[in-house]
Amino acid sequence: MTEQRAKEIGILRTAGFPAKKIRRVFLLEGWILSTAGSLLGILGAVAYGRILMLGLRTWWVGAVGTQRLYLHISYRDLAAGAVTGMIFSLATIAWTLRVWAGVHLARC
Repeated sequence: MTEQRAKEIGILRTAGFPAKKIRRVFLLEGWILSTAGSLLGILGAVAYGRILMLGLRTWWVGAVGTQRLYLHISYRDLAAGAVTGMIFSLATIAWTLRVWAGVHLARC
């Protein structure tokens, strides 16, 4: 995958796009994808939590000894997880682009 993106950078540089604009495009793409991934992650986390609680109240009630278990959803914690994931993914993209800057973006 990295090689494919490196080829894209080479094509964009050959087509005359400045390195700064290429970085912006890649960071914007990363932001869009990390936002979508975070939203899907939130939905997946809530669905997983509900399924787990259902299992604990029904199939594994003997193990926990009660059916009085409920899922508590903290929107603040879900948002914090989503934002943290987005920050780390964008930081990783920026770091990768910085490394590539010396190799691919500086050429031409």
